[in-house]
Amino acid sequence: MTTGLNRAVTALVESDRRFYAAMTAVLGLYLVLSIGLSFERPPICDEGWYASPTLSLLHSGDMGSPVLEGSGSYLKDIERYTYWIVPVHSLIQAPWFQLFGASLASTRLLSVVSGLAALLCWFYILQCLTGNRSVALLGLFLASIDSTFLILASTGRADMMSAAFGAAALASYLALRENHFLWALFAGHAFAVASGLTNPTGGLVAVPSLALLHFWFDRRRMRWSHLLVISSPYIIAVAAWASYILQDPQAFRAQFGGNSVGRLWPLGAPLLALHREVTDRFLPAYGVMPQSQRLAGLRMIVLVIYTAAAVGLLWPRRVRELPAARIIISLIAIVLFVLFFLEGAKQPWYLIHLVWLLAAAVAVSYKGHTGPHPSWRPLGLATIALLILIDTGYAASLIVQRKYDMFYRPAIAALRRELRPGQLVMGSAELGFGLGFDQVLDDKNLGYYSGKTAGFIALDANYRAHLAELERTRPEVYGALRNMLAEKYQPIYANAMYAIYERR
Repeated sequence: MTTGLNRAVTALVESDRRFYAAMTAVLGLYLVLSIGLSFERPPICDEGWYASPTLSLLHSGDMGSPVLEGSGSYLKDIERYTYWIVPVHSLIQAPWFQLFGASLASTRLLSVVSGLAALLCWFYILQCLTGNRSVALLGLFLASIDSTFLILASTGRADMMSAAFGAAALASYLALRENHFLWALFAGHAFAVASGLTNPTGGLVAVPSLALLHFWFDRRRMRWSHLLVISSPYIIAVAAWASYILQDPQAFRAQFGGNSVGRLWPLGAPLLALHREVTDRFLPAYGVMPQSQRLAGLRMIVLVIYTAAAVGLLWPRRVRELPAARIIISLIAIVLFVLFFLEGAKQPWYLIHLVWLLAAAVAVSYKGHTGPHPSWRPLGLATIALLILIDTGYAASLIVQRKYDMFYRPAIAALRRELRPGQLVMGSAELGFGLGFDQVLDDKNLGYYSGKTAGFIALDANYRAHLAELERTRPEVYGALRNMLAEKYQPIYANAMYAIYERR
């Protein structure tokens, strides 16, 4: 009997060791891919925009964004106050910069760490929902190599941190609900608030998702008195944010209103919203763009597999009746509703709140369909292997392209050779990581409204698109800028990303 018990304990220990070794390998692969992408992908303007208020907070004690020019736009008083985004990302990024320095690498590594936290929370959520850590590990693996997830994890925007707070909201509630119900309510909604104050879309997803878990697990335990516990994080957050808003209410109305205007247009045009959801968000996110490479286009297969897996949770009945299947489908419906109707910008960034659920759908659907039908297992394994091959292959291809070294670094070197102290470079905000944010001004109107003069102008795809829009809508402004470039500036450098002009 003792020998049998020892064998059982030994088998359990060995099983745990294999499991934790597999989980370590999954997270290790995520770190390799996300860090590799962080160092090899060229930066984008958003990363400079998010870094600027943090640097102002560290250097001058305010949260202005002097890298942005407010003249001719809705960015009123942007040099002193940043209201166009919510503040939590900057407040967390400030001590991060103090610890690790204010660089593009540290900006992106904050997103990498946020992604790691999100993955751990998602694993715990799936384990609680399925009661099967192997299924949870498969969902974790598929989420960790998803191309949308990896790109967000290697980009210095607030989306990944917002997703991590949203995941923490659900995970903390599930972890505390049985023995510390009031703390579960408070912690869950505190993290949901943090998600919304990091990026509003995250809050729009986290709050109803948390409400779904309340209904599913604890609807009989809920009391009206619990509303005080639930509402307290929101009251505290609103009071704290309002104290900052009241420093310049007019600037808040101009900036926040200007950035959010039109976001709710899908409510009045649902068919157009559905069309743009597909053409502007899902297809570009999965490689269907004119400039996409062949491997990028193969990611449409990933979207097809995700869709099939989600449908697979609804059929047959024995799968549909699984609690995990019902909850995951309900969470997917919540995210899709937010994306379809409450996020009118239709940007691929916000798929970060959906991809882990689609990965979970693959894992749960595979388990639900192959369990009773082992003969289906080879097909399921082949499908998952194809998913893994495409996602990891695409991430690896982005790393080996080394576009940071091919395009961004040479452009910075060309500017540094000619730039003198005190000279201003007008160009996309990410140039601040290479030149210093005190010498970069992101002004797509090239000083037309501000009257400022730049020693150098760096045109990228966003600037060219803005000039093309001016040519169509404001031909007099476009004509003035075209003549200014032709008469007062001369080209000194160009590559596939930037065209640099020096003032004559």
